[in-house]
Amino acid sequence: HEFHTAAKKFVLPEGCYQMFKGGYYGIDFNNSVDTSKVKYMQEMFRGCYFESIDLSCFDTSSLIDTYGMFSSCTFLRSIDLSNFVGANVTDMHAMFAKCRNLELIDLRNFKGAQTINFFEFMHELGKSVTQTEIIVNSTFYSKFNQYSGYTGKDSKHKFIVQ
Repeated sequence: HEFHTAAKKFVLPEGCYQMFKGGYYGIDFNNSVDTSKVKYMQEMFRGCYFESIDLSCFDTSSLIDTYGMFSSCTFLRSIDLSNFVGANVTDMHAMFAKCRNLELIDLRNFKGAQTINFFEFMHELGKSVTQTEIIVNSTFYSKFNQYSGYTGKDSKHKFIVQ
């Protein structure tokens, strides 16, 4: 299946639990989706078959839970979350679990996650690729170091701080 939104704004509800779970080979929101009221994106894209997705049009100002959002998206290679602010996010557990082919995650504006368990966040992240690049800002990187004890010696995950 493929999902494309029309020119008219498509408003997502507060809870998007498993909304696009499995079976999708392509999703294109065409900047015509309103996510401003979404609080819960648990397993929203779990098990989808797309190789890349651009969610830079998502408004995450109300978002609090991204548990398993992309879990088991084993074909996913790159994801643009550059406009995810997520200042109220409290649960990122397993957000990219089993995304074994993920080479690039753009989180440059993400400020969220009051508590980050990155060992769970990155479980099997990029397992099948040489290295996963994660673009982040200095605030997010500091939180990551604070909560995970990351030393920067993990050659599988390269953080690019912008």
